[in-house]
Formats: sequence, structure tokens, C-alpha cells
Amino acid sequence: MKKIYVYLQYPKLIFADIMYHRYKTDEIDADILTFLPKSKKELIKNKKTYALNYLLLTNVAFRNVFYFRMPKEGYLRIIGRILIPPAEWIEIGPNGGSIKGGLRLLHKASVVIAPHDAGKNFTVAQGATIGSNLGSNGKIGAPVIGDNVFVGANAVVVGNITIGDNVVIGAGSIVTKSIPSNCVVVGNPARIIKRNE
Repeated sequence: MKKIYVYLQYPKLIFADIMYHRYKTDEIDADILTFLPKSKKELIKNKKTYALNYLLLTNVAFRNVFYFRMPKEGYLRIIGRILIPPAEWIEIGPNGGSIKGGLRLLHKASVVIAPHDAGKNFTVAQGATIGSNLGSNGKIGAPVIGDNVFVGANAVVVGNITIGDNVVIGAGSIVTKSIPSNCVVVGNPARIIKRNE
């Protein structure tokens, strides 16, 4: 039954497939690997387009990541977004920041992800907000986030700050100051509760 559903949906996927093959990057391939369930990992070996189509049909959060990786203009994007619309409650990169491969949204719930830059394997849970803030110096800035960072549910990470590599930001934390690498932070305001050296 699932195969019939996929075959019936294929015409909707043609424009997304063309975009993928025309503008394919290592980042989107890493995102596909990150979003793909363990039971479907065999799809990626020689059938990246099949894995892409599976995710576009079954994971609305992945659609937002996919469109974030594609060029922001052009008829392929417009038609693709009409046929396979992204989630309106998920906002990724409105300020033009870059996010390396392996971006993962844990739930299909409201999030805002707008860092200045983010490293690889960046994971965000539902309700999180990552973006700009007016600093005490009167300048607006967005966070720079390292590799292998996890942002918990309903956490807020704002301002011209730096989050190091291998950081876990606990659920509900409010982060307005820089965090060094290899730390776990929680609370409002966020404080380091563990250092992993």
C-alpha cells in the first residue's frame, strides 16, 4: 500500500528531485542521513533520491531543511514549495546565516533557527528559538554555534554569543552569554552544570 502511495505522489516530487540533483551539496546529503530513521538507512546506500523522496513525503520538518539548502529563488523552488509545502511553523535561516550538514529537528513543532553560523550535527528540539537579540552594547547579533550541539525543548539562545563544540543546552534554558566547548548548561539564566573534558 505504501508503494502505491509513493507512486501516486511521484509527480509532486519531480521538481524537488530536479532541485536536489542540480544543487546537491554535502550538507543536504548529511541532513538526509540525519533525518532518515535507522530502519531506512539501507535506502541511502545507492538510492539517495529515493531516501530524499521518502523524507519529503513523510517528514514535514525535513522539507524546511531541504528548502533552506536550496537556492532562495527560481521557478523550481516556487513550484516545489507549492506541490510539497514546508511547515509554516518552522523557520530556518531568515537572516542568511549558514548551517553545516547534519541539521536535525527532533519534532515537527514550532522552532526558529536563525544563527549567524552553526556547525555540523546541530540538533534542535521543539519550541526552541535561536536568533538575534539587541545586546547591551546596542548591537544586534546572532549566535555562532559549534559542532555537535543539542538545543533542548523551549530553550532560547539569543545574542551575539558563541556556543562551543559538543554543548548540550537543556530544555527551557535561556542562553544570552557565550558557552565554552564540552559543557552541559541549564536554567534561566543558563549556567554550566557539567564539563566534559
